[in-house]
Amino acid sequence: MLLSSLIAGCFSTAAIPSPGGEALEVSAGHFPHEAFDRVLRAHVDAQGRVDYRALRSDRSELERYLAAVAHVSPDSHPKLFGTNAERLAYWINAYNALTIYAVTERPRLHSVHDERFDFFYFTRYVVGGRKLSLYAIENDIVRERFPEPRIHMALNCASVGCPKLPAEAFVPDRLEEQLGREAVLFCAHPDKFRTEGPSVVLSQIFDWYAEDFVGSGGPVEFCRRWGRTDLPTQVKEVDLVFAPYDWALNAQPGRALSDSRLGPPQ
Repeated sequence: MLLSSLIAGCFSTAAIPSPGGEALEVSAGHFPHEAFDRVLRAHVDAQGRVDYRALRSDRSELERYLAAVAHVSPDSHPKLFGTNAERLAYWINAYNALTIYAVTERPRLHSVHDERFDFFYFTRYVVGGRKLSLYAIENDIVRERFPEPRIHMALNCASVGCPKLPAEAFVPDRLEEQLGREAVLFCAHPDKFRTEGPSVVLSQIFDWYAEDFVGSGGPVEFCRRWGRTDLPTQVKEVDLVFAPYDWALNAQPGRALSDSRLGPPQ
């Protein structure tokens, strides 16, 4: 009883400020991902790095989007999300938007790994009326409901080792194209997947979520499908080398909140 009470006491629900202006409209077949799209286009560069300082100075659009996320989800309003693409786009964007918001709430953050338990497990957010952690969204919802390995090229945990954060939101009518594009980019990136003599050096994502790539024939077959035609056709398990994960914050140079010594954001 004492242990469960202590564990329960670790959880907190993040209170996202009430946004100004009119609420974003949600209707059947349409969730206002364009609001999150504007956030990403304004604050994410071509390398997938985020200007967290500028975003923290004005989170109004992000807060408006997360207000819509808080009130409506495929679980709370299933009739509004008629296709798998609509549901998956919602959950990917909700995860990425909440991750970005979580970084802006931690001005001393240099790496999400430094505060990983609070960041991923213990802080919960209201999503469609439910309190969910980032861990729960990723593992209990996205991975559980969508047997699609390319989700690991779309979900972004605000770290350099993650897949590149695209400067656009995922949208249902282009989701297949976007997931394919991100898989190609991930498999082509030398820090995520490369050959070194007889070995294939690859991201730890392929190790941590190995079961999600079994249906694709493993990571090598997965990446061969998504653009890596140069890969050897026969790779033994011992030839796979998992590179250490880079947990550095995916901030643009000088634009992490911990860089406040540089002066006010421009």
